[in-house]
Amino acid sequence: MNEKPVSKVLVLDNSQEHAQRIKEFCEQNDLVPLKVRKDSVMSVLKTNIDLGAILYSENYGDTPAETARIATEIHALRPELPIIIRRQKQPTLAGLPDELQHAC
Repeated sequence: MNEKPVSKVLVLDNSQEHAQRIKEFCEQNDLVPLKVRKDSVMSVLKTNIDLGAILYSENYGDTPAETARIATEIHALRPELPIIIRRQKQPTLAGLPDELQHAC
């Protein structure tokens, strides 16, 4: 039996443009993507204790403030989970709200 270890990741990214690439990334890295609605994020985090990370878009919320708030809530609830943020134009955390930089 040749079983590779896999890890579940919560995908918080609404971009249809990047959906295929995220799927390919997960397949290449033995990740099981879990995509949930924004209003279900906290309940999923409370019930899925075996998550390995959060893949998070800088545009996940309707506003930058909402995006930062959600990331802060995730970090407060599950501080052990890395939040990996996908940026549109910049490869660093520079320019993100402070709350979001501290959560990611």
